[in-house]
Amino acid sequence: MTRSILPFLLAIPFLSNAAYAQLDVSFAGYVGYNIEFENPMIGLGLDVDGLGQVGPIRGGAWVDIETQLDDNGSVIQADLNFTPKYDIGQVEATVGGGIAWQRFSPEGGGDSVSNTGWNILAGAMLNMGSINPFARFRCSTFDGNSQETLFGGVMVQF
Repeated sequence: MTRSILPFLLAIPFLSNAAYAQLDVSFAGYVGYNIEFENPMIGLGLDVDGLGQVGPIRGGAWVDIETQLDDNGSVIQADLNFTPKYDIGQVEATVGGGIAWQRFSPEGGGDSVSNTGWNILAGAMLNMGSINPFARFRCSTFDGNSQETLFGGVMVQF
């Protein structure tokens, strides 16, 4: 559990400057693929930018909820990540980490299983205005088992 707290401790220098920042909020819809279980997935996310700044790096947060399309039951995952951002021309690069929660409900009944774990993620977004394509890679770890996921979609800035 200590590893899941580390990204939020790293966020403290950014948050100390957050009172002076302008927040930008984007809504995202995305599709992806869980490499470990070979499941396609769909999800919704909320991206917050402007949680303070340290040099050229801006603080941000990524919150999402998604479902995997699994033949053996339903899988729902929700994440809260701290995502520092750095602009390279029109590309916004991000690397971050945070907390993950996942619930698996077997097909046809049976006991559901919930796990809390942690994430690391990296990705990029192409800044095109108010509608921006993005792609990310995420590694989620639950009880020592990791799951790698590739996902991408479109962010719409408010």
